[in-house]
Amino acid sequence: MEHRNVGVPALHGIISHPDLQLVGLWVHSTAKAGADAGTLCGLPPVGVTATNDNDAILALDADCVCYTATADLRPWEAVEDICKILTSGKNVVSSSLVQLIHPKTSDPAMVGRLEEACTAGQSTFFTSGIDPGFANDVLRSF
Repeated sequence: MEHRNVGVPALHGIISHPDLQLVGLWVHSTAKAGADAGTLCGLPPVGVTATNDNDAILALDADCVCYTATADLRPWEAVEDICKILTSGKNVVSSSLVQLIHPKTSDPAMVGRLEEACTAGQSTFFTSGIDPGFANDVLRSF
């Protein structure tokens, strides 16, 4: 089975949307660090260089962060990534933690940790969609 980069459709959508401005791109792969964000999703270069330095990303002036890292096998690592972003004062939208689509039936410790980070950073967290790598990167409306 072909491995798909789940962040590519989201990145493409952010770059292509006239009301959004991409100010940074955090990648986990050292091979992608240093590449232009546009090039990574099949668009012309946009002048935003991908980095795997999370401190550099947290220092950027951004209103909102789109977090699409796969969290199936690393849910608490994803929660901690997201909490760092929230605590820095940035809002987060994500499709990584599918169980949080219905917070009342999610792990109370996970929900509590995210709520604490939102309070500390005066930020918000929204999760929606289908688990990255399952279908949202394959199924599209035509």
